[in-house]
Amino acid sequence: MEVLQRMEYLRRADLFESFSDEELARFAAALLETSCAPGTVLFSEGEPGREMFILLEGVLEVMKGGRLIASIQPVESVGEMALIDDMPRSATVRAVAPCLLLAVSADLFQTVALRPQSLLAMMRVLSRRIRQDTERLAEDFQQANILIHDMKNILSLFMYLDALPGKVNHERADRMIGAMLTARASLATMMDEALAVARHMARPWTMARDSLPGLLREMAEEDFQGHPDLAQRPITLTVADDLPDFVFNRLAIRRLVVNLVLNGAQASEPGQGLAVAADRVGELARVRVMDRGRGIPEELRTKIFHCQFTTRDQGTGLGLLSCGRIVAAHGGTIEFASEAGSGTTVSFYLPMAPGVDPGQV
Repeated sequence: MEVLQRMEYLRRADLFESFSDEELARFAAALLETSCAPGTVLFSEGEPGREMFILLEGVLEVMKGGRLIASIQPVESVGEMALIDDMPRSATVRAVAPCLLLAVSADLFQTVALRPQSLLAMMRVLSRRIRQDTERLAEDFQQANILIHDMKNILSLFMYLDALPGKVNHERADRMIGAMLTARASLATMMDEALAVARHMARPWTMARDSLPGLLREMAEEDFQGHPDLAQRPITLTVADDLPDFVFNRLAIRRLVVNLVLNGAQASEPGQGLAVAADRVGELARVRVMDRGRGIPEELRTKIFHCQFTTRDQGTGLGLLSCGRIVAAHGGTIEFASEAGSGTTVSFYLPMAPGVDPGQV
């Protein structure tokens, strides 16, 4: 594309309204022209940012954690935030249609950023995108709260479980009824917590002295039995004899272990078993969840606890995020070791000493 054609495009952008013809011609001549096909990723969230782009033709979508947060039209710019704050890319940008762009290097960007009018134009663009993202977040948050509210209404139907006799004299049926009663109580508590968050009401966790081995044995009888992802993936539980009772939130640790076991199962093939082990390391209780699945690729290991990061088509990327928050709220730590083709071990450590400050997730 000739310099004069580039100038015609750039003149349509508020960013360059203070440039003289001579200045704009020099600027346009220094730009690198690039094109991309539909579906092409221009840059990805977390990458270092070395340039910004001005879209001349086509449409770009801006994705954050897999969620659409903005649409870029000609002749808008994208990627300037990484140059402004010298931080990694905050979002992923992908072409929706065939696109023609001009790349602005970090050095060339300085000639724009030093102009008050150009800075004001950038602020207007960024402000509009933040406003759009805030509106989308508010709408998503409201819809999630509506769903939680209505789920709680439907959950009331499970009160029929209370009408069943305490025992039906059938071992398997009694165990299944017990598991459903436990799950109903857990869901009701979690929904109350979620609705309290929506009302900005603090609901500190109930932290009580409890038995971690007892919880894990109960889970082996209930939680590890019914989920379809655990079919044909036998789970072995080993618990050390020297684990004392200590203070923790029973429901939160249940959620934590379920998430880790399901992650391990989803990374495994039918017939590949999992192992859950609990023991003591000094004044810490340690729980390990070990699978023999495909392992975590090296390039993904720094991302697995990030919000909404997932490698599954239908995954949400929230399971390990939940795990990290639960462990942190107990004053503990979580880590993993993985070998490609041999499996992954996720370990978390909880302090058994008193004085843990109850967190909230």
